[in-house]
Amino acid sequence: MNLWNHYVNNNFIPEIFCDASLDNAILLDKRIVKLGREISEKPKSLVLYGSTGRGKTYFSYCLFREFLNKYNYSVKFCRSKDLDDELQDAFRSSTPTSYVIKKYQEPKYLFIDDLGLEKDTDKVERDYYDILDYRWSNMMCTILSTNLTKKQLEKKFGKRINSRLKSFLWLEFTGKDLRSAV
Repeated sequence: MNLWNHYVNNNFIPEIFCDASLDNAILLDKRIVKLGREISEKPKSLVLYGSTGRGKTYFSYCLFREFLNKYNYSVKFCRSKDLDDELQDAFRSSTPTSYVIKKYQEPKYLFIDDLGLEKDTDKVERDYYDILDYRWSNMMCTILSTNLTKKQLEKKFGKRINSRLKSFLWLEFTGKDLRSAV
């Protein structure tokens, strides 16, 4: 059994994304699918941005599947809100937040979905900075999806994070809401 099937069978993948793959991505723009194939062969950091329902999360899961099947356990996927909750829980308990931060710094390939849903605090900004700066400094592939624009991301996370994101490939998802087609 491949890793994707392991993740699906253990409910790590939401049901609506269980069949996500670049081969099944018929609702996505063909250029995005082609770029996805190129990135799965030669990974690079990405910011997937655009309005809600445009296919960013679906595309992220397509890439995650490709990466899992190629690069095995060195791949991690999380929702930004879950990462934020994990950091907040660690802060409130006896678990050092540095443990949580390290958990997200270490994977060779990291996917963070829905960046921008976190609480707006200096602590969140610092924690995300620690994760993203480490990954950027060590040239580790990070794929982010967000409904925010470049300006909104800078306002939320500050210039230090935004400066690092400038080196990422920014891919805008436009068009109609694809959820109405599901």
